[in-house]
This record gives sequence, structure tokens and C-alpha cells, in this order.
Amino acid sequence: MSPKVTEEYKEERKKEILKAAFEVFCKKGFEPTTMKDIVDASGLSRGGVYQYYSSTEEMFRDIIDRNDKVGREELSKVVGASDSVWKVIKDSVNGYREVPTTNFAIVQFEFAVISWRSDSEDRFDYILNRLKFWRKNLVDLINEGVKRGEFHPVQKVEAIVDFMTNVFDGLILHHHLAGASEIDVDGQVDALLFYLKNVLQVKED
Repeated sequence: MSPKVTEEYKEERKKEILKAAFEVFCKKGFEPTTMKDIVDASGLSRGGVYQYYSSTEEMFRDIIDRNDKVGREELSKVVGASDSVWKVIKDSVNGYREVPTTNFAIVQFEFAVISWRSDSEDRFDYILNRLKFWRKNLVDLINEGVKRGEFHPVQKVEAIVDFMTNVFDGLILHHHLAGASEIDVDGQVDALLFYLKNVLQVKED
């Protein structure tokens, strides 16, 4: 009779596999990465990896989902502990001044871009649902500022959020392709903050 495998053991093994997968994705990109690459990087047997994941895409999505969950929890915690939603937004936007420490964000771009030639409706639905997930989180964030009396938006909140997202995506992409100084990241961040302060009608002391 084989020993019972606990949920804690399964979760630790998944984390071990995903850590290896993350490093391979950052190094090689999404499409070139194979299951063999990840098996080799993990140090586990082929069967040991396939027991938990059947494809590189399944692993990739799990990494994204876990990161999103952590990001959402951290955002809720920060907003709940702060007396200023505007400060939370400013701190988040200012974070884009820093050069990304890994290539994973650009690999996520790759995953989204190559999906236009995929026949998988499931993949399109996944990308769209994730976009809606973060859109809602940011809309809720701004609406929290409205509720607290900090913001008085002069444009639709959804339009403001979509613009923010497009700027964030562009900063990440150009950071990787050209470097911070070449595209004046600081100038773009300052411009976004100027826009947000005015479109939200923030009154700072």
C-alpha cells in the first residue's frame, strides 16, 4: 500500500516545478520552452512533472494565476491600510520607473501576441478574462477613491483604467526593448501622474 500523499506535499511539489518553469520561461520565452526543458531544470523525473502538469501552457497559466492572486491580495491590504488611495496609485505608477528584474512580463506579452494565430478559444477566453480581472480591480480602486471623496473623475473610470493599462504595458515593453533612458521612462511616468491627478481632480496638500 503506497503512502498517502498530502495536499501540502502536492502544493510544495507544484511550487518546485513552477519555480523551475518560471526560470526557463524567463530565459527562453513561452513558445520555445518545452516540457523537457522544464523537466531538466526541475531535476525531477518526467513522470514526476507530468503528474502535476500536462503542458507548458498549463504551467504558464498557473504561474500567472498565482501571481495575480498575490497581487490582488497585496493591493487590498495596501488600500485597506492606507488613508489615501491617491498615494497607493502614485506608489504603483512610480514603481514603473524601475527596470524589470525578470523577463517574465515580456514573456506574457509574447503569450498574448502569438495567441492571435491560435485556434484555441480557451486561450482567448483566458487572456480576455484576465484583462477583465485587472480592469475591475483598478476600477474598484478608483471608485474607492471616489467613495472616500479623494477623486472626482472627469472621464469614465473605465476609460481612465484602460489608458493606465495601455501606458503600463507600453512601459514594460519598451523597457525591455530599448531601455529606460532611450524612451525617457521617468518622463512618461511623470506624464501619466500628471494626467491622473487632473482627470481624477486630486487635491493634494
